[in-house]
Amino acid sequence: MSLPSDHLGALLNEAQLEQSTVVANNRMNRERALFGINSYQKELGIDLLGFLQTRSETEQEVRWIDVCCGEGNALRQAAEFLQTRECWSKMHFEGLDLVGIFEPVPASISPRLHLQGGSVSDWQPNTNYDLVTCIHGVHYLGDKLGFIRKVLSHLKDDGSFFFNLDLNNFKDASGKSMRAWWKEQTRKAGWSYDARRRLTHVTGCQDWAPTWEYLGASDQAGPNYSGQPAIDSYYQI
Repeated sequence: MSLPSDHLGALLNEAQLEQSTVVANNRMNRERALFGINSYQKELGIDLLGFLQTRSETEQEVRWIDVCCGEGNALRQAAEFLQTRECWSKMHFEGLDLVGIFEPVPASISPRLHLQGGSVSDWQPNTNYDLVTCIHGVHYLGDKLGFIRKVLSHLKDDGSFFFNLDLNNFKDASGKSMRAWWKEQTRKAGWSYDARRRLTHVTGCQDWAPTWEYLGASDQAGPNYSGQPAIDSYYQI
């Protein structure tokens, strides 16, 4: 699916995009759990609980935020498991999701688990994180590069950021793919990319100076590799 030659005039801003059925009603990550076939463990290919417990051995506070967290199942399951461990007093978990439909958080874990409904574009972090995850969530964001840059500036020095993305959903002002540009950016920055999972992993706080201007987004991209409709993001580079 493609836009007409005057596509820049048809692009949506962030407020318009969040009213799109592609963004507001997507179910890609709503019920995803920590373990199992449809899980964070499978998507990320790492032992999340082990990661968090290892961090607690050297950190006074261990902070994980899951952006586009769906119902927050993975966060809840991690908290329920770790609440009986010695490291529990150091844990701080956050979830952010546009739809904001969550099951009630049990009282036993509520002091250390906060789930919030709201726009990713409005999110203003006030702390640095040991772990940031965004499982398939970048597919539905307008300013994808702006979000990635924001997260990079709020990682701890050795914190980790994991996110899926489809390189076909980045376009320049002429509507051409930014795949080559993105690969060059990640090569220079030393980020790792798992092509099978379409998963990027970044370690450590970074000041990623923008060399682009966000122009807007289209909800007419159609399905990406996940099989679900996604958002094309346009940039002047």
